[in-house]
Amino acid sequence: MKKILTILSLLALMLSCSRAGESPELKVYKTVHYSVKASGASPKASLDESRYIFESGDRLFVSHYEGGEAVLYGFLTLMSGASESTAFFEGDLACDPDFDLTVSTPVDVVLVGENDCIHTISSGKVSAASYPDDQMASSFAEAVSKYSHFTASGTFGSEHFTLAQQSAFINFDLTLDRADFPSDIEVGIRKGSDLVRSVTVTPEVLNSSSVRARFTIPFEGGSTLLGGTSYLEVKAAGSNTPVQLDPIVAAADFVLAANNYYTVKRPIFSWDGFFIKATEDGTVISMRYASGGDGIVQYSLDQGASWTEYTVADSRINLDAGDVLCLRGTRSSYNCYQGSKPMFTSAGDKLCLIGGNIMSLICNSDWSYKTVVGQDAFNCAFSKSSGAGADSYTAISYIDIDPDYKLLLPALFFSGKNCYKGMFKGCTSLTIAPDLPARAPQTEGDGRYQLMFAHCTSLRSVKCLANSGVNNRNCFSDWLLDVNATGTFTKLSGVSDWTSGTSGIPAGWTVVEANQ
Repeated sequence: MKKILTILSLLALMLSCSRAGESPELKVYKTVHYSVKASGASPKASLDESRYIFESGDRLFVSHYEGGEAVLYGFLTLMSGASESTAFFEGDLACDPDFDLTVSTPVDVVLVGENDCIHTISSGKVSAASYPDDQMASSFAEAVSKYSHFTASGTFGSEHFTLAQQSAFINFDLTLDRADFPSDIEVGIRKGSDLVRSVTVTPEVLNSSSVRARFTIPFEGGSTLLGGTSYLEVKAAGSNTPVQLDPIVAAADFVLAANNYYTVKRPIFSWDGFFIKATEDGTVISMRYASGGDGIVQYSLDQGASWTEYTVADSRINLDAGDVLCLRGTRSSYNCYQGSKPMFTSAGDKLCLIGGNIMSLICNSDWSYKTVVGQDAFNCAFSKSSGAGADSYTAISYIDIDPDYKLLLPALFFSGKNCYKGMFKGCTSLTIAPDLPARAPQTEGDGRYQLMFAHCTSLRSVKCLANSGVNNRNCFSDWLLDVNATGTFTKLSGVSDWTSGTSGIPAGWTVVEANQ
């Protein structure tokens, strides 16, 4: 009777292992004892942003395959080094009795963490990494812990392996309009029409008008995102109307490198006035305008939910990549002509994107209806001009127009001279000019567009719908001096008296006509 019970127990045990996917090995393997030291790589994608920190429960899977069969495999257990960047592992490996193991036998090493979510263990072996398509982590550290694929290779005789990260991560930090996203948010990444990732996140409520969603999605290193056709879409849970943000990481084809991470930090704007957006961490913004005299300037760091008056000259506002500084004011002019500073400066000349309706700077309410700009309103506003001459400037490289929320210069009429004179002079990183819809800039005075884009060496696109004064030297004098050699100039259909050259349409540029 005892023998029958013993056999039944063994059968039950075998069945339970089979259900768990742990098929019993039929071949009898010999045991090989092995101990090694392992170091974490020094990737950006790590728990402390310098090296991987080993955790209690980490194991090393060591293997060697021949003819598709594992002839050497097994786990080494962490013996010491938890909470450190170097650890010691030890354990027994299974070795095919017919296999001639030497110290020069090639072996592969995989780190398997206690919280590992991409490796599957079956029959004492580790399968290839499988990245999820419907999961995310609430933080970068959690993502590294769950979705890292650390590997190393060497020989059996090696006593030290350096692990290299094979995963890539995208960190998302999205500020959204609370009215449109009152609860959970469905986030999808599409490559063309294919949905490559889909997750649902619960956002953090920032204030009465905004929510914030921060999370990390893992990718296999080497995955390609087609920048032109890959985009991020977000929608309220249960909604059929997504909002599309494009592109995700880059405007062109982009390979997510192993051992790296990327940040998508984008707001969906509820603010439509003028703003400055940082593209790099550690950006410091200073403005030369404070209260008193000609009106005030106010700023907001929460999409206009709250405002602070800019009261101390050259006070420093700290921004990280993706942070948005919204601005409004009651000044009639931001003239920096013959001044030592532009309207704002970025410490270290870190690239900033500007956009929104510039009229919020001169009319802190109802700017959407303002179509008249006054004398010297933005004369050299973004230029470090130090004089009136065409060459009296210090070239700067930290300004471009936000491609998603373009800078609007909506003035249709001018009430004085030099309104946009030298506005972007020397902005060498400016690639696309804001549209200029005013029909008749030469109604009185001169210099409205003089030197406006002079020395913008990267500028390659301008749209100006003027229908009078276009051949007046004072109005457009050297306005496109020293811009990019080739580009596209869009003019109002039927206007034929544009001159060719730096005071009109640059030679070598393609001309396109528009009705409005």
